[in-house]
Order: sequence, then structure tokens, then C-alpha cells
Amino acid sequence: MLTVESLVRILKKPMGIIKIDGEILSFLEVNEPFCALSGYTREELMKVDPHLMLAREQSNPAFTQLENDQFLKTEVTVLSKDHLNVILEVELYLIDDGPNQLIIVFADHISSKKWIDHQIANNPILCSGVVNSSYIMTRYDMYFDPIVDHKSRFEQESIFELIAKADHPVMKKLLEEIKQTKQTKEVVLRTTKLADQLELKMKIMVRPFFDGVGTFLEYAFVISQLELFEVSADPAVRLKVLMAQRNMSAQSLSEATNITIQTISKLRNGKVTKPQLLTAQLIAGELGVAVSDIWAETRR
Repeated sequence: MLTVESLVRILKKPMGIIKIDGEILSFLEVNEPFCALSGYTREELMKVDPHLMLAREQSNPAFTQLENDQFLKTEVTVLSKDHLNVILEVELYLIDDGPNQLIIVFADHISSKKWIDHQIANNPILCSGVVNSSYIMTRYDMYFDPIVDHKSRFEQESIFELIAKADHPVMKKLLEEIKQTKQTKEVVLRTTKLADQLELKMKIMVRPFFDGVGTFLEYAFVISQLELFEVSADPAVRLKVLMAQRNMSAQSLSEATNITIQTISKLRNGKVTKPQLLTAQLIAGELGVAVSDIWAETRR
């Protein structure tokens, strides 16, 4: 007969069952993925007070919020057996099991997501992503208007699809090094040619993440700078790169200069190569460059 306890052991998602006995909580069952996140064995977890395992702070357990609700989704920091901080997003379900009450716990490891969020909050980030042990990007997010239209969004592709072939050895060495040292590192690399026409330099910061027993899980990365690898004669390309460097969309540039978004779009896609002088001055001024840094010629 399939019991709740046996179901927990079958599922691959980190999961556990906590028994409520008055004010005392104890683990009734946990599966191997949950053990890996915490760094404890199943036998050790049976002796650990869940109040200390799943709490935002030691004095403010998430479980107390379940008193009036049957469901709670929240974030908690687990201090693993090896004293590693592991950030989890947990779903807690309060259920009645005969005379007893149980808390069903589902957990997701979100340390990499929280690191990316922190970088975005404190730095001008252009792109971010998460890479698994096979170098495949399981997440890829871009925070600026694309410099060139290209079909690939890179998600579910190798991170090396982002990087010029000549720089593949540098990136591979970096990934292996930080996996061994557990350190965050930054490097400047060339991108692949976007739409087979444009190559950029990018500054990429990469950090490795591990579970509670120190087993490698994934890398997270952020890209904070983009520059033209070779100077382009195309003013539309120069405009797009300058806007990307300042994380400025066509909409925000339009609002800042009072130039219509239609005009800015025509300048970005090359349909207009010689703007009116005033238009060029307003855009260049907002981007902090000289008009000649974008357009060789303007109209009076």
C-alpha cells in the first residue's frame, strides 16, 4: 500500500513531513533530495528540531504562520550541517491525519536566484542566467532592448553559445576553477557574433552554488558591461550599444528626451541615418556622449 511516507521517498523534489505534537515539531519523513539540501542524513534529521531548520530567524519560525492558514509559501534560510547558508523557497501544507496534524514541506533551492536579484539591486546588470553542470543555461534573462534581433534566447542552450569560440578555453577554465575554489570571479570575454554581424565584449561575473553537503548544483552569472569589439560605422549599432550600456530602453529614452518612440525606433533600426541636429543633441546628451560618437552627419 502506498503511504504518504513512501510517496515522499519516491518523489525527486525535496520534500518532508513534519509531525505536530502540541508545541513540539519533529520530522516524520524526509526524502534524499531534502537531505542533500540540508546536509543531514535522514537519521540525523529525525533528531533535529524543524524550528531551527526552516526559519527566517531563530526566533521567528515560518511554521507559526500556519496556525490560521492551511497553506504558506515563503522563503527560508537553512543552516546546513556544514554551516552553509542554503536559501529555499518552501511550500507548507497543514493537513489533518486522524488525531495528528502534519505539515507537508516542498522545497526549491533558490540561492542562485537570490544572488542574481542582489546583483540586479546593486549594480547595472544587462543579462543574467543560471547554468547547470552540463553548461546548459536553465535560465536566461535580458534587461535591455536587444542590440540586434536574433531568434535564439539562449535558454536551454550551452553557455558557450554566448561566447566567441576563441574565448571558450578561458570560460571553461574559469568555470572549473570557481567550482573547485567556491569563489566568485569576473572576466571580460567576447560574445559570439549576434545575427552573424556584431561581436561585443562583455564583463561576466560567475558564482558557483552547492547543496548542504557541498555537492555542486549550478552556476549563476550576470553580465554588467557590453562594448563593441570593433568600432562600427553603423550609427544604429552604436546607438543600440550605448543604450544597452546604460540599461535604457527606447521607451525610457523617449520619455527622457520628449522624442517620439517611433523616431527613436527608426534611428535604432537604421531607417533614419541622419537625424535632425536637435534630435541628435537631445539623444547624445541623455546618453552622455557627443553627437559625433553616434552620427557622423546630421540634418540642420
